[in-house]
Amino acid sequence: SSGINAEWPLRPGRENAVDLEAALEEIENYKSRLNTIAVEPQNSIPDLIIWMLVGGRREAYIRIPSHEIMYSNGEDAIGMKCGKTSTYLLKKPCMTDRINHKSNWLLPAKLQLFIWMGLDDAAKSIQHRPYDGEISVFAETYENMVFVPPGWTTKMMTRPKWSDSTGKLKLPKYCFETPSGWLWDDDWFIKPQVTSTDTDSSIMTFQDDVYETVTRLPGGNWTSGEVTWETNLGEEHVAKEAIMPPNGWEWTDSWQVDLSRAVDEVGFEYCLDHTVTGYVPVEKTYHLHRLRLCVDTTA
Repeated sequence: SSGINAEWPLRPGRENAVDLEAALEEIENYKSRLNTIAVEPQNSIPDLIIWMLVGGRREAYIRIPSHEIMYSNGEDAIGMKCGKTSTYLLKKPCMTDRINHKSNWLLPAKLQLFIWMGLDDAAKSIQHRPYDGEISVFAETYENMVFVPPGWTTKMMTRPKWSDSTGKLKLPKYCFETPSGWLWDDDWFIKPQVTSTDTDSSIMTFQDDVYETVTRLPGGNWTSGEVTWETNLGEEHVAKEAIMPPNGWEWTDSWQVDLSRAVDEVGFEYCLDHTVTGYVPVEKTYHLHRLRLCVDTTA
């Protein structure tokens, strides 16, 4: 290595870096310190641990750091996976199972989770998140080639011709089998973008909803009452007819009243004062407020 004379902050007793190896040693030392303090060592909120139980026995788990799913009003402080659908691969709880070379590629379970953790006052930040929809599961494999003049070839490669995204696990197309009761929707096709970078790649439909609320005066009737539109948090919203699907999407059906909840035959819930009491599905003469949930689907 060649010597350098540049000034460099070193350990006590060493004022200058005399060679490249000494400078790199100090850089690695500072890097190690930064990695140690990058995550709060005394976080008062415990991590989220999800266990897979089989016959009462703990077979696999995943530990999700709380700072990754914690919500904050500041964009720079919000967790990187907060309010996002993420994929988690469970692992064996026993270290010997994880280091056994014969079971390196045995995957106990794969979870796709939408996790949001925060204060109740901040819950409105996820009110427009489309929870309901049709989820399609995509199987993918990567075709690997190497460039050897005069062109691309599958010979002399260090990885399989078909593999996972890491290039380590052999994944030929004929090895994929559907679970019991499942069928392939279509034949294999080439996708230019990587699925793992597209958060909505497997979501085919979205469901939007809005609450129709009616208020009447004591002794009055519902037909002459004031009709307003609200979100599930009671915040003002535009009427359902004014809700437009996102660019490139279309409504697949007309707006429908959700009758699958605890409501009457036309979908309404009733209460005297929604700020004091809860809603009930049976109407009383003293009720002054009622609401019902309207839903529609885009694709």
